[in-house]
Amino acid sequence: MIEMIGLTTFCMLVWVLASSMATESDAEKRRVAMLSASDLLNIAKSARLAA
Repeated sequence: MIEMIGLTTFCMLVWVLASSMATESDAEKRRVAMLSASDLLNIAKSARLAA
């Protein structure tokens, strides 16, 4: 009985860790996408000022 409780607890902790890591990955993708968009905007502004 104790082994089942321990195994269940371990599996749930691994599942929570995996889901947290997946969420962090999504946030990282959004951050990189926002940086790319802002970089493109800065390039467009500098090109407009140079012209």
